[in-house]
Amino acid sequence: KKWLIHDAVYLPDDLELATVDEKDVVPMRVVRTDKNEATRGEKDVDEHPVLAKSRIVSQGFKDPQALEGKLDTDAPTLSSEGTSMIYQTATSEQWRLEQGDVDSAFLSGGYLSPNRKVYFRVPKGGLPAVPELGWPALPEGTILGGKKGSYDMKDAPLLWYLSHTGAVEELGCVRSRLSKAFFLHYDAKGKLDGMIGIHLDDDLITGTKQFFDTVIATLHKKVCFGKWHTANVPGESLIH
Repeated sequence: KKWLIHDAVYLPDDLELATVDEKDVVPMRVVRTDKNEATRGEKDVDEHPVLAKSRIVSQGFKDPQALEGKLDTDAPTLSSEGTSMIYQTATSEQWRLEQGDVDSAFLSGGYLSPNRKVYFRVPKGGLPAVPELGWPALPEGTILGGKKGSYDMKDAPLLWYLSHTGAVEELGCVRSRLSKAFFLHYDAKGKLDGMIGIHLDDDLITGTKQFFDTVIATLHKKVCFGKWHTANVPGESLIH
């Protein structure tokens, strides 16, 4: 359902399918995990219940274009220096410090270029119908066309990075020379009032109340954040 909500795939017509080379089709698979496994320790599942999660991913390591080295996959992430700057500034200025995890980030990136053709094969067992989005049940082996980056595709992190940093820059943030994934924001008087660090699908953010009420509030409208964490900084109530 998330793949469809983010417009990441489509059903090719018979004319297009006739042009698809079998070796260019990337298999999909379903990954099932227990998100509580890492923190369970010696406890049993009654004390620390299973937190189940399923995700459909592509086997991107089989993507012919990636294997041939034809893809640009360099997606900058927040450097240790940038992380330190955010923590140090939050402490010294007594600014709010927050961290957000973007929901389905790699499905939320930009669209593939016209010369980037990607096809997927529906995994064993098929996929259920999503009637509210007009999609029928898909039997295993069905071929889907890719429209965006997706889980485990080699260029998905870069597509997301370009989309997300573009949204951050539209809010008036300026890329720091310290890191390509570290952004600064200045108020109307030219005084630094906020910082945003991007590491894959996580944002680390600090700034004044005004910065959060305006810039970050707008960012929330542009980006679908899932988990959101707030750190307590002396001098300001962070309940909001």
